[in-house]
Amino acid sequence: IQRLREAERDSIFDEYASRKGQIVSGIVSRWEGGSLVVELDRVEALLPKSEQIPGDSHRPGQRVRAMILDVRENPGSVRIILSRTHPDFIRSLLEVEVPEVSEGIIELQALASEAGYRTKVAVHSVDPKVDAVGACVGIRGSRIRNIVEELGGEKIDVVPWNESSKVLIANALKPAKVADIALCFELGRATVVVMDDQLSLAIGKRGQNVRLAARLTGWDIDILTPEEFNAALDVMEEVLTKVEGVEPKVIDQISALGMVSIHDVDECGPASMISELGVSEELAAIIVAACSEAVAIAPPK
Repeated sequence: IQRLREAERDSIFDEYASRKGQIVSGIVSRWEGGSLVVELDRVEALLPKSEQIPGDSHRPGQRVRAMILDVRENPGSVRIILSRTHPDFIRSLLEVEVPEVSEGIIELQALASEAGYRTKVAVHSVDPKVDAVGACVGIRGSRIRNIVEELGGEKIDVVPWNESSKVLIANALKPAKVADIALCFELGRATVVVMDDQLSLAIGKRGQNVRLAARLTGWDIDILTPEEFNAALDVMEEVLTKVEGVEPKVIDQISALGMVSIHDVDECGPASMISELGVSEELAAIIVAACSEAVAIAPPK
């Protein structure tokens, strides 16, 4: 009997370990503390509170879908951990609801999520005849609506992927409209200019839109109005104009590198000016020192 139980346990472990990352459907059995016990085909699984979508409410006997997050072999039993908040859960839902994703025609290039609130997905089609965003959304939003309902009303933004960082950042910040973007590769920072009426949209509720856009693109994103952007450039120009040997052309080149404020120059240091602009080490050091001095007496950024 013991050997039979061990064989059964090994069989269950092997089966579910090979299905990690897949979506399973089970029946809610009971609550244990804050965790939900779910009956799968051959075993009970656990959906911890930390892996539940905020606002989810499940009753015993109700069917629930979740992703197999982990499978652990304990003495005498197999412990299966489920998740409904992991980003791969949304990836799997898209594969289920959008045939083009499961077939490999549409690729999910990036995904950023705050479970229960909002998710941003960047998609790309390998077939130029297939509209990646349209296919994921579906006719009148039918496909994405099924996923939204599964996630308890979570908002999902599907945006087109682009190899150009500027285009991708602009797409990721939708529904806000972007006026201009300055990229500083040295700092991995994108300074995004939006008109005043787009500022709250770009930032989002409690900063959620810009935070998810930053995670989706891999860039640190600063949102500024044209007045704030121009004011920062004016201060930098005023500081650098006083440095002997710095011509207006050099100031333009520095801003073209994405350093659009004295704070940026101070953080970047002299290396990029020396390598990218051919500025002498001595002049680059003086430029950085002037900006550092100005930062020390300037109001907080």
